[in-house]
Amino acid sequence: RIAESIGLKENSVVDVYDKYGDPHTSALTIGYFIAAQKGLFKENDQILFIGAVSGLTSACGLYVV
Repeated sequence: RIAESIGLKENSVVDVYDKYGDPHTSALTIGYFIAAQKGLFKENDQILFIGAVSGLTSACGLYVV
């Protein structure tokens, strides 16, 4: 929903929940691994990792491939 609301293309988002359920703290790593396997990254791509849990806890990190 977040990706759609900010106009991201469906193929630019990796959702691990459908296949793996809730992997908790491994979600970002699994998402990166899946995207890399699918060849979604090219040199100098920016990758935004967003982690959000219950309450007001959230974090994000921007990486460059």
